[in-house]
Amino acid sequence: MKFKLLFVLFLLSSYCFADTLSDLPIQTIAGNQYYVYVVGKKETIYGICKKLNISKDEITKVNPKVADGIKQGEKIYIPVVKNDNVAAEAAATEIPEEFHHIVKKGETLYGLSRMYNISQEEIIRRNPSTEQGLKAGQSIVIPQNREESITDVNTANNSSLLFHTIKSGDTLFNVAKRYNTTIENILMLNPGVSPTNFKIGDVVRIKPDTKVDDTDKTDEHPQFISHTVKKGEDIYDIANQYNVSADEIMNANPNVGKIKKNTILTVPIIPQQPEIPTDAEPVLSEITEIYDSIQANSLSDTINIALMLPFKLDESTPSKQATLYTEYYKGFLIAVDSVMKESDKHINIYAYDTGNSLENVKKILADTVMNSMDIIFGPDDINQMETICSFARTKDIAVVNSFIVKNGFYDSYENFYQINIPHSYMYDNVYEEFTRLFNDRRTIFISLKGTEEKDIIMGLKRQLNEKGIVYSEYTIDENLQPELLDSITSTAEKYVIVPTSSSRTMLTRITVAYKRIKENRQDLDMSIFGYPEWVTYLKDYRDFFKSSDTYVYSRFFVDTEADNYLDFLHKYVGWYGEDMTNAVPKFGVLGFDMGYCFLKQMTTTGIKQPFKYKGIQTEINFVRVSNWGGFINNAVSMIHFTPAYITLIEK
Repeated sequence: MKFKLLFVLFLLSSYCFADTLSDLPIQTIAGNQYYVYVVGKKETIYGICKKLNISKDEITKVNPKVADGIKQGEKIYIPVVKNDNVAAEAAATEIPEEFHHIVKKGETLYGLSRMYNISQEEIIRRNPSTEQGLKAGQSIVIPQNREESITDVNTANNSSLLFHTIKSGDTLFNVAKRYNTTIENILMLNPGVSPTNFKIGDVVRIKPDTKVDDTDKTDEHPQFISHTVKKGEDIYDIANQYNVSADEIMNANPNVGKIKKNTILTVPIIPQQPEIPTDAEPVLSEITEIYDSIQANSLSDTINIALMLPFKLDESTPSKQATLYTEYYKGFLIAVDSVMKESDKHINIYAYDTGNSLENVKKILADTVMNSMDIIFGPDDINQMETICSFARTKDIAVVNSFIVKNGFYDSYENFYQINIPHSYMYDNVYEEFTRLFNDRRTIFISLKGTEEKDIIMGLKRQLNEKGIVYSEYTIDENLQPELLDSITSTAEKYVIVPTSSSRTMLTRITVAYKRIKENRQDLDMSIFGYPEWVTYLKDYRDFFKSSDTYVYSRFFVDTEADNYLDFLHKYVGWYGEDMTNAVPKFGVLGFDMGYCFLKQMTTTGIKQPFKYKGIQTEINFVRVSNWGGFINNAVSMIHFTPAYITLIEK
């Protein structure tokens, strides 16, 4: 008996002087292993947590009674966390070393290298044909980049970021199960995925091994309660009462000898929970509930908007640039007025002068009021925009880029909105529209000797070749002679003339030759295909465009004779007492279109999903560049000039 008492005292002493969990003895109770800590004299729960480097929640979830206080000699049970390295390594071996990407219209090698954080050279090495360019619908192999990681998602650990190509039979549930993650984590990493948009061939980002081990769930660990033995009770009576075994009670009370009245026992109990089939796939409503909780659009009564533009208020005489951005702001305010008349929302506008200075931008972002912004309309400087995006990402603030064409922010920030369609996407749209509009015409390319072809021409010729459409090519030295057009055309066919240069010089030569041949051959059916730059020549060439059945593609177009423009102009002049600067695009109209497009959407269904808008000058068709990327405007205006009307072709 003396020996037993000394042993117990020694055991208590070892508990009290333990500095880490690994120093504590382990007991197996109800099939689970626990570290056992015995509270020392004058110890507090705070002190124990600090000593063992664990949280109070970790203790109270298994030992709920400690929330009411602890006393000397009381035992605290802490679950032993299993070492899952072996399991993780086994799971990693099942992750494919590569995945497939189906090329979409407008995608480039450069864009894919940014999307998957892998070099263009590596993509070409695995897919040699891509060196000649990408084709929509082409399937290419992308190796997993094991070095990639992501830290902006609230997941359980920081394991490597992987990519998975959705295959037939895949669901959010079974993909999550395969990679030991959760549906919620997949939806968080892929804003473009929804319960009804999980398409075969799409790629999703995966962060594997982020699902919390089931053994760590509170309701699967025994909790411990104190039981005071009543007269006549024995260990088996108590075990039956709590639905545990006598051995489990004895294991939890190693220092208790004979059981008698008023003996205090620690009893492990497992809370009873309804059985849930762990392999049962959630129904659509359950997944939708998860999705809605993540993607919920903020439709609060107040919308805060920041316009960060180079107003250059320190200039004594405003430059043209400062004047244009001021006009953008003025048009934006008219849009705010229009939306507020149609909605009960309150809209706050915060206008900041970036002054073309990165330091100014940093000072603006340091203002605490910027933390409450819902959306930022950024400037035309790429370095300033990069700083704004870095800030906005940490606050989940949307960023609109109305001006910069070449940038990659939409590749990596899911709340970035690119207004100017990138060149590659624009060209692919134009190729498709060209072959649709002119499939019954013979295409004639005319080049000016010594002049470089437009980038779009090579791709257009390739598109025609792939579709088996015959075309002709001619090079002129100085003037395009009517005799050339006469010799290569007949009344039996229809033609479309495509100059390979967008210069004013080329346009002038096309104009002169076209007018002369039409004087003698009015029956000749000939159209002209032109470029965005031609819109800037509209003042001088409007009549020619209308008489020559001209088609021009452009990111922007405003018909200054259209009713919607005239109505806006009347309001603009009425508000500000002056007309807008003659520029392409018209910045006052651009400001109105951007303001009305986004504010109208934000006061109705929100902007976190693709949406469309047809404005006075700008058409919007937002699409995500990937399931985790931002939005680009994938709309191109195809303007058709006819003697009676100037129309935008509906696609």
